[in-house]
Amino acid sequence: MVSVETKHSLPPATDKYALPPQLDQFLKSPVGKYAVKYLIDRVYTHAPERLFEWKGQENIQTLKDPFFDDKKIVLAVTHRSHGDGAETVKAIEKIDEEVPGRFTEKVYTVAGSMKREQGPLMAALWVNGVKPFFEKKGIIPDEVVSENDVVERKMIKPDNNGELTKESMLNVDALTAVHLEGLTRGGKTNQDTGEYFGLQPIDDGFRGILRMQVIKLRIPTYLLPLSIEGSDYYFDPNIRGFSKDAARELAKMLTVGEGTMVGQLEDYLAKCFFGEVQRPKRGQVTFGKPVSLQGLYTNRHEFPDNIMRQLAMISSEQYLGDYGRQLLAAK
Repeated sequence: MVSVETKHSLPPATDKYALPPQLDQFLKSPVGKYAVKYLIDRVYTHAPERLFEWKGQENIQTLKDPFFDDKKIVLAVTHRSHGDGAETVKAIEKIDEEVPGRFTEKVYTVAGSMKREQGPLMAALWVNGVKPFFEKKGIIPDEVVSENDVVERKMIKPDNNGELTKESMLNVDALTAVHLEGLTRGGKTNQDTGEYFGLQPIDDGFRGILRMQVIKLRIPTYLLPLSIEGSDYYFDPNIRGFSKDAARELAKMLTVGEGTMVGQLEDYLAKCFFGEVQRPKRGQVTFGKPVSLQGLYTNRHEFPDNIMRQLAMISSEQYLGDYGRQLLAAK
């Protein structure tokens, strides 16, 4: 794996990310590290199916057509919360199930700032839980300095930034998963209007990579759009953590759900502890139809919006935001 050294103008830990001393010590202890690994493994394994409705899965089946055997496939995903990771990993698994053996490598581009710049809690979740789960599933994380890291955390992109992602774009047998939006505030709420900011323009780095794919490399490439909605309810980007209601639902899922000890007991006993067990799923994950990247290139100015329009087309109205609505209106 390519190592990415992140440079920054902020100290490794800032006051706004500081944890209570007891919690900080716990997360650094062997017991704390194990607890994080166990929690993330459970959440990433079960939350996508139990808390999200999945739509458009017939669009994955399209990849069974021999036409796609020599085409580069990019899983192009929205980004509304740190909770998107579990659903993206599950989407990769679903693709593998439909076309087993098609992809010899899976590369998932993620924010390198999670290792340090987003504070000790995010670092503990990433290092001790999320990254090991990726590796367990055979998914290689490429830790990059994203556009959001540059804008919000004043980080500097190193010369080898995203090198693994760039390499995977050359390999038609590699599935590359990317969150395309430059600013990761799609699931955040505008304090002035009370509405979601919604879909954001494409990250500058990905725009350059995809344009090179069309103009210079000329590798036939297809985007498989994926819209994740509701992850912001479970991991709220406005507070950078779990809301009380969401934490309760996650706890219920982990302790009462199928395959757990409580889950094997009678329904009435489970209700004594947690009330009504079965509730409507708050999240939704939608696959769009594979679309030719070359077919989206009309000119260099329209190209980025043509790409992001594919995500707008499978996003709900509340998650479109001004930018997403403009894309659909201009179609």
